[in-house]
Amino acid sequence: RDGQPHHMGEIVEGLLGAGTTGDEPNGWWEEVFVPGMLLPYASLFVDGCEPERAGEMLFRVRNFFHATQDVHPALEPPDDAQALPYSEGQWFFFSLNGGGFLARDAPATAFFRQTLPAHIAQQYFLLFLLALQQRFVLMKLSQEVSRRWVAASADISDTDRVAAFARIRDALLAFTAQGYFAQTMQEEHHHRCYERWQQTFQLARLYDEVNAEVREMFADLDLRQRHAAARLAEQQERQSKTMERRLNLIGFLIGVPVWLFVLINSSINLGTVRSQLFRAGPIGIQWYDLLLSIGLGVIGVGLALILYRMLAARSRQR
Repeated sequence: RDGQPHHMGEIVEGLLGAGTTGDEPNGWWEEVFVPGMLLPYASLFVDGCEPERAGEMLFRVRNFFHATQDVHPALEPPDDAQALPYSEGQWFFFSLNGGGFLARDAPATAFFRQTLPAHIAQQYFLLFLLALQQRFVLMKLSQEVSRRWVAASADISDTDRVAAFARIRDALLAFTAQGYFAQTMQEEHHHRCYERWQQTFQLARLYDEVNAEVREMFADLDLRQRHAAARLAEQQERQSKTMERRLNLIGFLIGVPVWLFVLINSSINLGTVRSQLFRAGPIGIQWYDLLLSIGLGVIGVGLALILYRMLAARSRQR
């Protein structure tokens, strides 16, 4: 309308922006491929093409070169990973940048002119989307593993990272159960096309890498947490033993004065009994016994202090 040139990216961003609500910020989506690029899926039926140009045309559409771009295709025919023959002059082509179907002078029948294009636009396109979705899920999980392990290693404790990797592991298990499988359709052509997409996107290798990353890193974090718990339990046990020894020493030191008090009272009472039995002066005998008890008490307290210092020194060494 404004006479200015526009790009496909503006249309895509406009459609995505139409799904933004008032509570969501602009750009609620996340780029999973090369930013600003799309993955094309094309179906091309060409009539009147010379047979010697079929290889060049297949090379051009597989690499998505425009019509005015010079190409120099290799002389060798494409392998099965690049192109899957469907019929004479017809191929499915695959690449990391996209894929589709090319037909040169297809027979003028209802199947090749109507049924086959409908299958390519629906069933075969669904296989492409399914393989693409598997690739993007695995890439996202791999990025999440890297982000949790490396970027936030200094800010997140091992306990929090174990919980984060537990969520990643649960997501991987849910993807394995619901979104990753070897066969989707019973028809031969559909199944072979799905296998080629899995090979092109290297889904088996990517799945093994993500699975090994999640399993090994979760096991390493779990082992760290177990060692930390064992060290904490050992430290608590040492503290408990130290506290027990200290309580025993305190009880021992408190028990000595009590023992002295009982001994002094017993000595006084004993001196009174002896004075009555031997008709001696009670006061002299009581002071004699009292001095003897005090001397024994001082010796006992000294021994208790020596034992306390010895035990305290051993506790500090341990």
